[in-house]
Amino acid sequence: MPYSLIAKCPCCDKTVNNDLNKIKRLFGLRTMKNGNEIPQSYCKVCRSKKCSPTDKRC
Repeated sequence: MPYSLIAKCPCCDKTVNNDLNKIKRLFGLRTMKNGNEIPQSYCKVCRSKKCSPTDKRC
């Protein structure tokens, strides 16, 4: 099964598919304890506004 890199913000539904540079710019990456990097769950805009999926402030 091919690997695909996807990031989707649960607050504003912003989605990026298979573009690591755009994911880094819009979402950022987090480093897990095992050293793997994964996209942040929320985009940078929604994280800065402390948005949640229930209030949709973004």
